[in-house]
Amino acid sequence: MAQGRVVGLDLNAWMLACESTGLDKSTAIDLFPAVEAGLMSSFEQHE
Repeated sequence: MAQGRVVGLDLNAWMLACESTGLDKSTAIDLFPAVEAGLMSSFEQHE
C-alpha cells in the first residue's frame, strides 16, 4: 500500500497461500503476474 492505495500484491503472501493449497512453486510464480494484474484491475474499477 502507498498513500492508502493498493499498488501490488505481496509475493511472499502469495507463495504461502499457494503452498497451503498445494499449488507448486513454479506454477505459482508463473501465475503471479496475471493474478496481480487481474486483482489490481478489479480494485481500480471499484474505487
